[in-house]
Amino acid sequence: MQAISSSSSLPSSPSLPSSSSPFSSSLSPSFVDLEDSQYVTDISVREISKVVDNRKTSFSYHKKFSENGVGILSSFLQNENCSLIKLDFLRTTFEAPNQLCDGLSLNRSLKRMNLGKSNLNDDFFICLANSLKNHPSLVILTMYVNNMGEAGAKAFAECLKINEVIREIDFSDNDIGDSGGVVLSKSLKDNNTVAVLHLCQTGIT
Repeated sequence: MQAISSSSSLPSSPSLPSSSSPFSSSLSPSFVDLEDSQYVTDISVREISKVVDNRKTSFSYHKKFSENGVGILSSFLQNENCSLIKLDFLRTTFEAPNQLCDGLSLNRSLKRMNLGKSNLNDDFFICLANSLKNHPSLVILTMYVNNMGEAGAKAFAECLKINEVIREIDFSDNDIGDSGGVVLSKSLKDNNTVAVLHLCQTGIT
């Protein structure tokens, strides 16, 4: 491994639209129908539409992310034409965060993701860890100041036994405790990729 830091830092499968979906697998200019009354006032949907239409490589959003918005982002992440390399969700509130994992499980483009200070819990982090086991490109994952506990840490320990791409991961200011720290340390015995692991203020004694 591998340096352990005590300080904080910091596309092969098409989308599968349903009959009620506001987007298409071909990513046409009308990917998001903003004339639809349920989306026209949804700020997160409007911001996602800009990312898709302009093939942006980076997306930063720090407000409330609606269920519709997360669903559209998830579908875009799954699309073989997805251009996103970086997601920055610092201080973002998600209505349906687990939908994001569906997109990440089939994504092939993302390299960096920041989920810091987003009030996310173990249920989400277990889902996230499972979705990243075979992710081919994500290198930096930031999750500081959330509500991750021992269960979330154990899920990531299993993830890191399989994932051979992630190089830097930040667990700072999550209450994973001694037991969480132990399972993470053991997982790194089988991982030759992680170079930086942030564990500041995680309840490890």
